Amino acid sequence: MWSRLYRNHVLMAFPTYDSATHAWVPQVDIDWFLGNSHDSTFVRFPRRFLTEDEAVSCALVRGQAWIDKRLERLQGHSPERRRILDRIRRFNESLTKTSREQPHPAQTAPRRSTKPSLTFEEFAHLLSQQGLAFNLKTLQKSYAALVKVKKIKHWSWAETKRKVMRAQRVPATTGAPLRIPLSERAWGKVV
Repeated sequence: MWSRLYRNHVLMAFPTYDSATHAWVPQVDIDWFLGNSHDSTFVRFPRRFLTEDEAVSCALVRGQAWIDKRLERLQGHSPERRRILDRIRRFNESLTKTSREQPHPAQTAPRRSTKPSLTFEEFAHLLSQQGLAFNLKTLQKSYAALVKVKKIKHWSWAETKRKVMRAQRVPATTGAPLRIPLSERAWGKVV
């Protein structure tokens, strides 16, 4: 007995000797499973061969062709299967149409600038315009406090710039050097 597994079908070749024609007749038993059930068919081919090996080879090759045709028929002509495949195809098309019409959320979201509009350099420049000179450490401390207050109080960068401009206008006591706010508390008091 010769057997082969092909596309989830088991082929078993059973050549028989025809004594009337003195030739071998190729035939194959094809088994397959449908869910929990089992189905099979026995196929006999009309062609005759002089050797048993030729008959076996023919039975296996022609059995595979029979399986291919059976699967094509099931895919193409079964109304239920065609309906299911059509639903799947329509569903996939609807997904592609939807994704084409609706832009990706990242594309629709407004682009937020990752760079603040008031950088440390701009902060230092605003203070230097008034003729004020502070050392780098003082400026960095003041800027860091300003950024923290901005986050805590949810100020916009425009409002933060206004606070810096107002802080420069605060009159210093006579004779005392001009100071800039260095803490979050001091920046919070600037009106």
